[in-house]
Amino acid sequence: MPRLRQVVTETTGHYCLDSDLEVVEVPLPEHQERLHPEELVYSRALHSMLVPVAAGGSLDIVDIKTFQVSTFRPPFTAKEAAAAVSLAEGGEVIVVATALPRQLLVISTRSQSLVSRATLSSDPYRVRYVESRQEIWVTEPDAGQIEIFSLNSLVTSRPVRAATITGIPGVAALVVDEKRGRAYANIRSSKTVSIDLRSRLVTTGFVTACPDVSALALDVDCGVLYVSCFNGQLSARDLRRGYDLLSSTDTSKLNLQYGGPFPELDSIAYDAVFGLLAEPIGPAGVIQLWRISSPGKFPGAFSATSTGVGAHAVVIDELHQIWTADGQRNALVVFRHRGLPLPG
Repeated sequence: MPRLRQVVTETTGHYCLDSDLEVVEVPLPEHQERLHPEELVYSRALHSMLVPVAAGGSLDIVDIKTFQVSTFRPPFTAKEAAAAVSLAEGGEVIVVATALPRQLLVISTRSQSLVSRATLSSDPYRVRYVESRQEIWVTEPDAGQIEIFSLNSLVTSRPVRAATITGIPGVAALVVDEKRGRAYANIRSSKTVSIDLRSRLVTTGFVTACPDVSALALDVDCGVLYVSCFNGQLSARDLRRGYDLLSSTDTSKLNLQYGGPFPELDSIAYDAVFGLLAEPIGPAGVIQLWRISSPGKFPGAFSATSTGVGAHAVVIDELHQIWTADGQRNALVVFRHRGLPLPG
């Protein structure tokens, strides 16, 4: 059963949460082994969160309305399951990138079966689906490249290698901007580059002020790209005006409070409706919630709450609920707006 997690004040050693949000803990089934998920995926087809599980290659499926949990067991081997590093949804399939062995697995959400697979040439970091092109893009930092696979039929086709974008050292985080026909990727030397979805040409983006860029989030309608760094810094770039810097955060308080930098800060998520940017800090066991006063503008104040060490991933669903994982308590943690009925 989902349960409300108590939110207490900073004076007791925990952290405050905005008054219009509450925290719900959703216990997950006890599996023999569990990874701290580096990436959670929201499935629009299933209206559920997908949580990768190490044992048996399973995916826990959590309904975003009822919080009911079921387990999806695709035909993975234990070796493939333990190496799943990234997931993405495209149409009626879920795409999983694994590191051992290096594979791209395509799972049908309709039949709940593995329908095809392809071999990757290097260890993957992130996999994304480009709907307008019916393509799968996989970032491979060690090789400094993005492998692109075509899926002509989303349910039956085997992924066919269509192209490889090279010369992008350390390419890691990747977001797709279908509206502008671009993808944005973090690479080494604190750079974020822009890639044309059709021509696949890489163009110069911008250099951040932080030493290492870690994650990206996109406000498609307003044309703002949010960038996070391992030292906890956040910045906002204007995609309509040559990547102009709109604003950035001061990290001095953050580093002092949580003891950064944070090499496991893997993702951020943005909710344009409520103007909320979520940033998990796994080693510190907290998640930060930034209020965005106007597109790309940080007000300079934030709230945070304890999530349990290991909260590396964050996702916002269509109900504007913010999801992360507590690996220690084997649960998902959901930040939801007060007034919504608690399921069950």
